[in-house]
Amino acid sequence: MQKINYLYNGGGKYDILKITLAVLIVALHTRPLSNDFQPILRLAVPIFFIMTSFFFYNKVKDLGKEETNAALGKFVCRNLLLYLFWFIVLIPVTLYRHNWFDSGIVMGLARMIRSFLFGSTFAASWFITSSVIAVTLTTFISRRCKNVWLLILSLLAYLFCSLDANYHHLICAAPQIEKAFGLYHLALGVPYISFPSALVWIVMGKIIAEHQVKISARFRYTALLIAFALLFVEHYIGYQKGWILDDDCYLFLLIVCPLIFIVISQYTVHPRHDMLMRKMSTMIYCSHLSLLTIIELCFSHYGIEANRWLLFLLCLASAFCLSCLILWLEEKRKIKILKYSH
Repeated sequence: MQKINYLYNGGGKYDILKITLAVLIVALHTRPLSNDFQPILRLAVPIFFIMTSFFFYNKVKDLGKEETNAALGKFVCRNLLLYLFWFIVLIPVTLYRHNWFDSGIVMGLARMIRSFLFGSTFAASWFITSSVIAVTLTTFISRRCKNVWLLILSLLAYLFCSLDANYHHLICAAPQIEKAFGLYHLALGVPYISFPSALVWIVMGKIIAEHQVKISARFRYTALLIAFALLFVEHYIGYQKGWILDDDCYLFLLIVCPLIFIVISQYTVHPRHDMLMRKMSTMIYCSHLSLLTIIELCFSHYGIEANRWLLFLLCLASAFCLSCLILWLEEKRKIKILKYSH
């Protein structure tokens, strides 16, 4: 394996990847495809995490402690501003989706804070907070542990999430384990849509950034084909046996997702409009589920039966149009605050 720099041949390939993954996430939540496609749709979020980590650790891998802390501070601030922007914009839909304040203001604020730290406030926002928490934890723990121990710890966290999601009805056949997961859910929410499930992808992104290598085409494509086959086997067995509560955490994603990222990283691509794709992928991700809620409410109000393909197309189109409007207002009307939308 020859050491290379994945960014040397252009970073635009990652912007193509981002907009593709954003479309996959819209498809994941609107479900126009049959259940057979779930393993493919579940690739999107882990690869987003790997990319987030890769770019951060590629930037700081040769920096000292103080410079890394400064870069981490910028990373956290940028993501929290992105979160705040969409939290404010989407607050009406968010309050509709949640019943935080049914038991009063104090309990409502406590529920909102828990949702912020361990789940989502506006729909799908858990990705942003999980990225911040996981990157921060990984950065500080890495000063005490080598990457191999980081990987082992993060794999254990992912296994916990997988047992709660993809293997829930297998492992929870034991009442004590079911009770333990129930207590965790009650106290901290669902682990597989929170930072515990993000840690392994963030650690992988760090390792990839620090050890960029060129892998021969024959080996990487063979490995990817075998890993995909095993992923689909896991999918079919899980559903056939009735083990799956939610299919967020397939175990063989641990092989497929980093392999896909490495394969794509070794291509040379210089697309046009790469910055546009980068911005739109973020805005589509942040807005699509709230827009889906509005679309479904309109369908319900007018008695329209929700066709899944129609929902997908309307959701994607509305998120695309909203993104175009925001970019137009930012550029043409000079509304500077809109830069925090992406």
